[in-house]
Amino acid sequence: MTRKVRTYAEWIAAAAFVAVLVTGAIAVSWTWSQPFEGCAIQSLTASTQHAIDQYSESVKNLLTLSTGLAALGGALVLGLREGPKLTQTRRILLLTSTTCFVFSAYFALLWQSWLAQLHLSECPSLITHRVMRFPFIAHTNFFVIGLVFIGLIVLSAAFEPSSHEERRDEQPRG
Repeated sequence: MTRKVRTYAEWIAAAAFVAVLVTGAIAVSWTWSQPFEGCAIQSLTASTQHAIDQYSESVKNLLTLSTGLAALGGALVLGLREGPKLTQTRRILLLTSTTCFVFSAYFALLWQSWLAQLHLSECPSLITHRVMRFPFIAHTNFFVIGLVFIGLIVLSAAFEPSSHEERRDEQPRG
């Protein structure tokens, strides 16, 4: 029974990995297909600058975390760093989580570069335009989804029976 559950878990983990890859690819292609519209040159008010600074600070913080977690996940997947014992399911979930953090970092960098373009064009009202909102939302969502996959890894490890419990269950009762 345990082997069957493990096979289902591996299949679900692999499906989640494929879903993350497909969603990320669609998000990247959609983002690059959106035009960065122009507008009449506007002055930058103090409240608008404050809002842009808050968004920017949030993106910088999550970018730092995403990059670090992606690097740690990559090192664990490749075996460059010693970590907890990884089953095949956990290895796939770790790869999925790492991929989420890579997409999160990508969208953070994209948002920051487009923020610079917004400043250069002196068009602060574009901060609310979908071309700016989508990378910010994608960045945040991929980060949160990556954390969810890390949580699944931790939960699966926490509820895995120890080797002593497995041996006791395998002994014939009589």
